[in-house]
Amino acid sequence: MILNSASLVAPDQRTAACWLKGVVYGMAQLRAEKLVDSFVRSNDGFYNIPCSDGTNVGSPYHALIRAGERDAANRIMEFQDKSPLTADLSADIVDRFKTCEATGCPPVSMKDDEGKPLLLCVFVGDGISVSFPSQEVWTSDRTTVTYLEVQGDGADIAEVEEDIAEVEEDIDNLSCIEHAEKIIARHRESLRECSSFPEMWERRDALFPHLYFGNAVESQLKKVNASLLTGVIRRLTELDQSAGDWVNSGGSKPIWQCNVNPESPTTMNVRRHKQARTFPDRDGLPTVYEWHAYVGHNRIHLVFDPKTREVEIGYVGKKLPPYRRHSPA
Repeated sequence: MILNSASLVAPDQRTAACWLKGVVYGMAQLRAEKLVDSFVRSNDGFYNIPCSDGTNVGSPYHALIRAGERDAANRIMEFQDKSPLTADLSADIVDRFKTCEATGCPPVSMKDDEGKPLLLCVFVGDGISVSFPSQEVWTSDRTTVTYLEVQGDGADIAEVEEDIAEVEEDIDNLSCIEHAEKIIARHRESLRECSSFPEMWERRDALFPHLYFGNAVESQLKKVNASLLTGVIRRLTELDQSAGDWVNSGGSKPIWQCNVNPESPTTMNVRRHKQARTFPDRDGLPTVYEWHAYVGHNRIHLVFDPKTREVEIGYVGKKLPPYRRHSPA
């Protein structure tokens, strides 16, 4: 769980305590379902929540006690704040976190620092944003994060301006107990009773009846972090549904149910980068899988054939080169 600091403001302390109660019980329900652990990533925690009447909530525990919500107060003490935001994350995720810029969450415009928690929800694959329902956008169990992704490998962002793409990703958002129920229902559906990538692979024909898989995918899945299982299954499910609808809808490409993009011309014009996206198809023939969907920092590369209306997955794993190089501080 990742605290959405941009949402942490309340009209008054009474409202803040009411919102805290909904959030705490929602968090507890997610933990009971084993979707999350006891840690909430943040930079500031649930402390010093400002109110528009000029007051400050201070300790959430004492705010709930004052509101007569002792059970909720005890429950919030079961969760631990993990800060700073990127504490204990793997190096590749932290690096990716630094190379993107959160540009807002429609219809709310945010500063970069305010957008970082939501951006991190994208990078960790299955991060859940914990919010106050302080604005309409935070009252939904799903919200969209818009950010800039650098595709090129120049040392300066100005050198790769043509390779900067705007990307949108949907993330789970929790601001009340009802949201927890919807998130849990989605999790159960996306997981489809698979407990591991090998099991998913064995059941791929039943799980994803409209997708084909290249010969290298099984070995690639062995290298994917097990924590991304739900995210990968969810994304493959969306691609499968898109492929199934394409059979009837027609057109030059599927109507994607998730964010699917081609690589930039700059990337594809470099031989080694094009080669990095070349994998054996289901017949063993080398095929360039240029189009890709996102699972946090990871990618699912695919090809689709307008003649046969078939979608084939060729790669599942970490983002492929090029990588942006940082200038020295």
